[in-house]
Amino acid sequence: MWCRRVTQIRAVTALLSTFVAVQAVGQAASGTLRGRVSDTRGHTVGGAQLLLYIGNRAEVRATAVSDHLGQFEFIHLAPASDYRLRVTHSGYVNIEAAGISLRAGKTRQLQITLDSRRALSNAVTDVNTVGVRQQVRTLPLRGQASGNLETLIPGAGATAGTFGSFPVNGSRAQFNTYIVSGTNNLDPFRNAEAIGQGGAFAAPAVLLPLDAIQEIEVQTNTGAEYGPSGAAVLTTIKSGGPQLHGSLFEFFDNDKLAANNFYNNAFGRPRPEFRNNQFGFTAGGPLPYRSYFFSSYEGQHERVGVTAASRFPTEEEIAAATSLVQAAGRSVNALASPILALYPASLGQGPLSFSVIGRSDGNTLALKADHGERGQDSISASYAVGAKQRFLETWASM
Repeated sequence: MWCRRVTQIRAVTALLSTFVAVQAVGQAASGTLRGRVSDTRGHTVGGAQLLLYIGNRAEVRATAVSDHLGQFEFIHLAPASDYRLRVTHSGYVNIEAAGISLRAGKTRQLQITLDSRRALSNAVTDVNTVGVRQQVRTLPLRGQASGNLETLIPGAGATAGTFGSFPVNGSRAQFNTYIVSGTNNLDPFRNAEAIGQGGAFAAPAVLLPLDAIQEIEVQTNTGAEYGPSGAAVLTTIKSGGPQLHGSLFEFFDNDKLAANNFYNNAFGRPRPEFRNNQFGFTAGGPLPYRSYFFSSYEGQHERVGVTAASRFPTEEEIAAATSLVQAAGRSVNALASPILALYPASLGQGPLSFSVIGRSDGNTLALKADHGERGQDSISASYAVGAKQRFLETWASM
């Protein structure tokens, strides 16, 4: 026995973000140099002393020590093309590498290999990040939301509330700063990121596809340039290149890949419906006059079934409650019978299980244009828009 009630909820959210960012050589933005120290057998080397110089200067610009995983990091470095790195560790031959360049707002990753007998010719090499990006692209992220990657850094706490923010190192989530391709991505009303912010049921209404993101950098020890004392989440949208390139993608999940829940098993109900399809494309390439374009689209169609348990009082329970009220010398509330009459008889009596089918359909489009060569003065304009509709259908049965 069942009845059906349809409740329609439409949440259409649109976000328009148009901005122009001018990057000039010699700007004050900083860069990051990180890497890993290991020996010729591939074993990590912890406790290695790393000294960073600029050119032939004798004074040390920055120092670091590799941890037990062999990893090290230099942050807030000024852009330069002549950094010199010296690595020392007892039991290994000291090595030194010059001419290390670092661009503003970029992160460079190095692999350092130490040997106990000699200084290797390839002791300091760049790490190819293409494989790393592919590994990140194939991570099982919920909803393919890039915000799930932001909380992987040390010191990050669980997502607070439904608006996509997260605390870092004890700071409140509202103290974070969000920047997308050089522009402020902060919702001033909720102090949370605008693009990627969760709406109803914590589902983001406007979501940048992972294929459209070049880099996500989370800085936890920020300077005054990022304002509050929380984390700075810096997201960079990809740019086009001299050759036409692109990608197609489709992610899906459904109830055939999941087990039934406790309440459905208890009431003998089948698995609730679940369908999630995320699909889209990216395309980038050249434009006339040293200009480039990049575009991305992502659509998401989702059907989610949620089950809850309840009960309707039986005639025996109603009679027992009535007797207790009368035995206490009180009259039964006149509203009791009309309220009980509101429950449809077709629902029956006793335990009930309720199911809700939610439909969520969304679309997101992102466009970006760049003018100028890399490493020189350039102009970048980005535009993002998204819309999402949600519907709920509810029914109940014994």
